[in-house]
Parts: sequence; C-alpha cells; structure tokens
Amino acid sequence: MRIVQPNYGIQYKVTLSQNGDKLVEINAFAKEVGNDSHYRNLNSEEVIVFDGGSSFFNTTINLKTKKASVIRIHGFA
Repeated sequence: MRIVQPNYGIQYKVTLSQNGDKLVEINAFAKEVGNDSHYRNLNSEEVIVFDGGSSFFNTTINLKTKKASVIRIHGFA
C-alpha cells in the first residue's frame, strides 16, 4: 500500500501500554477534495472516527517489540 501524502491526513499518537511499552498509534484517512479547512489542526487535534468507511485505516506500532498490529481498514459506511 502506498499513501500519497497530499491526499491523506495522517496522525501519530504516542501512548504507553499497561506494561510501559511506548506505542505509536497511526490513523490515516482520505481527505475531502477541495476542503482543507477540516485538516488544518492535524498536529494538535485528534481526529475521532466512529466509522470512516473504506477511506480510513489505522494501526499501532510497539516501539519496544518493533511489531505492528494488523492494519485495520474500516468497512463501507
């Protein structure tokens, strides 16, 4: 899979697991064409998605174990 950056919003969020491992949560979603106003604050405001359809996907990477979860692509809304 290749992500073309201008077409997608991508967020990275760092958290700690219950046993103290650093986790990087990655959320990516297709941007609406011609409407960049929704995506100006991607670095400071977390995007919350309940059902993003097939244009939203996410994964989590454990930096200690260097393993990623399965990439989850949301279904059709």
